Amino acid sequence: MPFGSLPPGPPRRDAADKDEDPQSPDDNRVLFFGRAATTAERREIARLVKQYYAASAAGEGARLCSLLYDLIAETLVEQYASSPGLAGSDCASVASKLLAQRHAELVVDAAALQLTRVRVKGPKAYAMVYFGKRPEPYLVLHRRRGAWRVQTPFAGGLP
Repeated sequence: MPFGSLPPGPPRRDAADKDEDPQSPDDNRVLFFGRAATTAERREIARLVKQYYAASAAGEGARLCSLLYDLIAETLVEQYASSPGLAGSDCASVASKLLAQRHAELVVDAAALQLTRVRVKGPKAYAMVYFGKRPEPYLVLHRRRGAWRVQTPFAGGLP
């Protein structure tokens, strides 16, 4: 299945908010955020998401940090400063340690990765991803100086 297309089969609908995630009654705020991405936006965001998960699976903290929104990359060091085994002097060292903890899971996720939806409003976007299981996590993206960057370090939290 090409990256960026929906998974096969009809999605199961949730009675609470009419989406495919019966676990969460509040994801309409993501699914119907802003507008659907244009073809060009979707292509650019798909490229970013693929690069992001490839860097995550490879444990490449420096490359992952280069794909993060600047403010997030800066705060990653502060966020894990007092965490045993995760503290580091820069984003790349902290990210590498975080990625090492979830390496096996990230390799599987990167191999199964599909971008299912992209919603955009101003400089913010939601990219819904699918790893062959429900519910669909999403990444929050931010556009600054003409380029999309990842605002949430990992879908639904850290990968």
